[in-house]
Parts: sequence; C-alpha cells; structure tokens
Amino acid sequence: MRVKDIIMAKPSYCEPFWTVEAVASLMDHIGTGILPVVEGVLNQKVLGVVTDRDLCVRVVAPGLYPAHPWIRDCMTRNPTCCRPDDDVRVASI
Repeated sequence: MRVKDIIMAKPSYCEPFWTVEAVASLMDHIGTGILPVVEGVLNQKVLGVVTDRDLCVRVVAPGLYPAHPWIRDCMTRNPTCCRPDDDVRVASI
C-alpha cells in the first residue's frame, strides 16, 4: 500500500504566523491533534508540525497567554516527510 492510498486529498494546515489560540480552535473544530505548518498558501512548503502536546508543553505549561504566541515559536521544526508514492511502511518509521 502506498501513502497516496491513505492520505487526505486536502488536509487542513496552519501557517507560522497564526496564533496558538487560532490553531487550537482549528484542531478542536476538525478533531485532530496535529497540523502541518506550511509556508505560503500557494507553495505550501512544510516547515514543521504543531501538535496538541507542543501547545501544552510550550504554551500552557509556561503560562503563556494563547492569543499572543505565534505557531512558529512552538512548532516542531523539520519533520520527516514522505511522498505519495512511498510505501506506508517507510512512512511510519
């Protein structure tokens, strides 16, 4: 099975200058705990990912107000990426 067989055609995403509050709200609305962080709506280069754990550890735990921090300041950078034609076993490593 290939990655293209299981991925979403149009996944949700966020951009580096979105607020933590906006991203947490989007995660709640779509029912996910992870979003890719992309640069630019047109080219959508993946810069990182943001998870609900990132928000807890890097925003909630230090007591930051969620309307102020940008996602770029709390995302996980340089995620390992795969291509649609990659085998799913390779993608899960």
